[in-house]
Amino acid sequence: HRTRPAKFGDLPCVYIGEVALTFLHAGQVRQTGGAAELVFVMNIADNAEAKARLDTAVDALTEQFTSNPHVLGANTVCEPMAISDDVLEQGGVVYTAVTLTVGRITIVEGRT
Repeated sequence: HRTRPAKFGDLPCVYIGEVALTFLHAGQVRQTGGAAELVFVMNIADNAEAKARLDTAVDALTEQFTSNPHVLGANTVCEPMAISDDVLEQGGVVYTAVTLTVGRITIVEGRT
């Protein structure tokens, strides 16, 4: 999902959390930098199993970003920066979540 869904329907799900960008203009080049959060959500019926499944998914995506720093585009470099555990509540239901922060995103584009 592009943002946190109003309801967590089919689980597990992933949504884009906070995104922070900075811009640097030098001559005819614009450099965009920043970080983005990918939030993995799962029901908490069996906390140990949910945590293990989330960890597997986050580990796989972390490895994908690490081994392919241009995954977001040829003119882009990014790298995983942090992983944090969280608990989310929605409509009185508690969910377990893991947030993968992808940082040091750098996009360089020529401008005319």
